[in-house]
Amino acid sequence: MLGLLQENGPYVLFGDNENFINNTNYTWNNFASVLYLETPPGVGFSVNNDPNYVFNDTNTANDTLTAILNFFND
Repeated sequence: MLGLLQENGPYVLFGDNENFINNTNYTWNNFASVLYLETPPGVGFSVNNDPNYVFNDTNTANDTLTAILNFFND
């Protein structure tokens, strides 16, 4: 949760109970977006229902390129 809130999100965590999570206006994500890609398919929370999928760097690179192109085209 610390990484989600402080490293990837707009929050600063403080130690006291009154101001545990504060939103800050001075965060990088006010000016940028992040696209998270989980590769190869089938790891973590992603799903891969193709039993013949070959896990290698070439397929991962091709899938990543396709995902980025689709993201910017939609």
